[in-house]
Amino acid sequence: MSNVDRVRGIYQAFDAGGIEAIVEHLHPDVEGRVAPELSPEPDTYRGLEGVRRWFAGFEGSIDDVRIEPADFVEDGERVLVPISLKGRGAGSGIEVTQEAVQAWTFRDGKVARVDGYPDMESAREGSS
Repeated sequence: MSNVDRVRGIYQAFDAGGIEAIVEHLHPDVEGRVAPELSPEPDTYRGLEGVRRWFAGFEGSIDDVRIEPADFVEDGERVLVPISLKGRGAGSGIEVTQEAVQAWTFRDGKVARVDGYPDMESAREGSS
């Protein structure tokens, strides 16, 4: 199975069952970084609990969080995925959308890193 196929399957699993549906695809030492351009609280999230903490950060502010991939681009050892992160404001009900690019890196057949970038150029320049 190619890394592109793995990433595609992870998005499908998340869409069907949320964060707990993708945990089996994550390396226990997984790391994810959210760039300052994408969050008022940029951070690096480590391990499975870190990934859960990132998703828990939406609770109370954004409901119905969805991640819609637009494409899957091989970039050396990584897979770059332009996404639309969508949801509804918890208090307002207003639909919100954020565009970003996720860069996925694998180790031992599992996700080792997922880094968020504001655009494809930044993602290509970033190193994992």
